[in-house]
Amino acid sequence: MNSNNVSNKRKFEEMTSGTRNTRSHNEPTTSNALILPVNLDDSTDPPKTVVESVFDDGSDDTIDDVVETDEQIATRLNQTLIAIVITNNRNIANQRNPRVKVITEFKSFIPHGCIEANRAQRAGSWRRDERLYLPGIPAKKFCVEDVTIHGDSENYWQIQTLFMDKKCNVKVYFVGWSCLAMESQKRLKLRSSAPAMIQNVEIRNKFLESLKRMVDSDEMKYCVDREKNLNEVIESNPDHIFWAYQDLSFFHSKVHLNNRMGTIFYMCMRKEMVTPPVLLSTRMTYADPNNLGACETPETCRCNYKFNDLFKSHMHQEILIIPKNRQYDKHGLLDLEGHNSYDERVVMECSDACGCSWKCPRRQLQRGQQLSLVVYYLDEIRGFGMKTAEPIKKGQFISEYVGEMRVLKEGEKRNTSYDAGFALLNRNLVITSENIGNVSRFFSHACTPNAAFMEVYSRRFETDPLIPRIGVYALEDIEVGEDVTVSYWSKDAMPEKSELQCKCIEDCPNFLPYD
Repeated sequence: MNSNNVSNKRKFEEMTSGTRNTRSHNEPTTSNALILPVNLDDSTDPPKTVVESVFDDGSDDTIDDVVETDEQIATRLNQTLIAIVITNNRNIANQRNPRVKVITEFKSFIPHGCIEANRAQRAGSWRRDERLYLPGIPAKKFCVEDVTIHGDSENYWQIQTLFMDKKCNVKVYFVGWSCLAMESQKRLKLRSSAPAMIQNVEIRNKFLESLKRMVDSDEMKYCVDREKNLNEVIESNPDHIFWAYQDLSFFHSKVHLNNRMGTIFYMCMRKEMVTPPVLLSTRMTYADPNNLGACETPETCRCNYKFNDLFKSHMHQEILIIPKNRQYDKHGLLDLEGHNSYDERVVMECSDACGCSWKCPRRQLQRGQQLSLVVYYLDEIRGFGMKTAEPIKKGQFISEYVGEMRVLKEGEKRNTSYDAGFALLNRNLVITSENIGNVSRFFSHACTPNAAFMEVYSRRFETDPLIPRIGVYALEDIEVGEDVTVSYWSKDAMPEKSELQCKCIEDCPNFLPYD
């Protein structure tokens, strides 16, 4: 313990003294790092103790099956996490150590490389009993009825485990699929195509035979046979508790193998099996099967999970705010169902973490303006405006709103007619194109516009700084030659009377702010 935390030793010991023997299978998500739920400041809220299971491409790096040199092993071990601190204390969060990870909420991620399990979590027909929800382990699987739609996946069907049959072949249990989709294969063939899995099963079987010799009872013989060869009851019942143990063994071991650690098996050697061990309560987070998002690689897309993490429901000025996640469809058009100008909404775009290419439908703003637009002189009152030289579809990205980013100052008086503000990314910032900007500064105001500003969470690389951005999207189909308009002020912000009357249409009754 270093000098910075000696003074907190007693308090930490008091916090953890009653939890020393409660570790369980949620550990796989952290490899061999220690988890410290710390609350050293009584003025802060305690860290959350509910484990959220997040199903995406996972947070664990897959390590290539190569022989490491001593130097490479030393380097890897020197970079391994030694602790994960769960705290809301900002003083601790600001103390950076590359081998200590500070978080406010613990989440279990499915291990990297389990693509078929992620697909099943989103679209599988079979669902696990809620009493058997396990942190970091999918709650859904594909069944026989899913083979027609999902059985022709280009992804390799990963083997989860193997069982022996009476003909000296093996029954193959696949990741992401229920036991009803098992198939029999030649053991000799698998020895050449999946040698690591064969080796793993041999380790398991040797252990079971040793156990049978050590405990000479009918019950033990029954359980050993069940673990090695299954039985008709288990093989035909995906709801049997036996399969929860198999999932625990596989996903825990997968995390370990990704970190070059040993395999883990979970077993219950009782005829009447008991519920697998669970330490922390868990809640499941998975996408609606009918709305997987439009990313080229939906199995690994992080966008919706980022939205859920970053933009929570909250109170603002005594009003409950429920952020809206405006998503692109496969054609790159925003889903604007139920659009309300008062909604606080954000568009999530893909980054390199999603594994998709620059052509992905969820990268519209990143590709920039693609439409042909016309900066057009409207009249003496309105000046220049914008018209479209191409048909624009509802939900289509038109251009990014670019200008100076300013921090709002209380009581400041200035021209706000070029402002586009933020509600979710940062309420204290605005982008103003009064002095500098791109063609988007020529969008005219309309009280009933055909386009709208949208906050956009977008960066190509996760290592890039996150810069709040604003895109302009069509609220309706816009034909060639029509004006493209946005609303710079809500109706609530418009004065009852001013020196500047709105001329968005000939007889508009509204007035615009004027200083």
